[in-house]
Amino acid sequence: MRALTVVAVVGLSFGLGYYVGQRPDEVKQHLQHLSGELIEQTIGLDVDRRLAVERELLEAKASLLEAEIHLLTENRQRATQQLERTLRHLTTALEMDVDGERSAHIRDLRDRVKGLREHMTRGEPLSPQVFDDVQRDIDALRS
Repeated sequence: MRALTVVAVVGLSFGLGYYVGQRPDEVKQHLQHLSGELIEQTIGLDVDRRLAVERELLEAKASLLEAEIHLLTENRQRATQQLERTLRHLTTALEMDVDGERSAHIRDLRDRVKGLREHMTRGEPLSPQVFDDVQRDIDALRS
C-alpha cells in the first residue's frame, strides 16, 4: 500500500510538472487570476462591484500594453494572446457593470479590441498608435 502511494505521488508530481512545463504562460496567468480573486475575497473587495470593474479595466489596459510591446518586438503570436486576455478582462468588466452606466463604452472598447485581434491574426500591419488610442479610451472610461 505504501509503495502504491509513493508511485501515485511521484506520478502525479511528474504529470503536473510536465503540464506546467508545456504551458508556463497559461499556468502563470491562471495562478495570478486565482491569487487576485483570493485576495479580493479575503479583504472583502468583491462586495464593491465598481471597484472590481476598475480593476478589470486596469488589467485590460495592462494586457493591451503587453500586446503593444509584443507587437513592437515582432512577436505577433504573443501579441494576439495578450489581446485575447484584454478581451477577457473587458468582458468581465462588462458583466460586472451592474449599474450599466459604462456598459456601452466598455462594449465599444471590446469591439475595437476584437477588431485589433482579427487584424493581428490575418497578419495585417498595425500601428502602435492604435493601441495607444485604446489605452487612452480605457483611461477616459476609468475617470
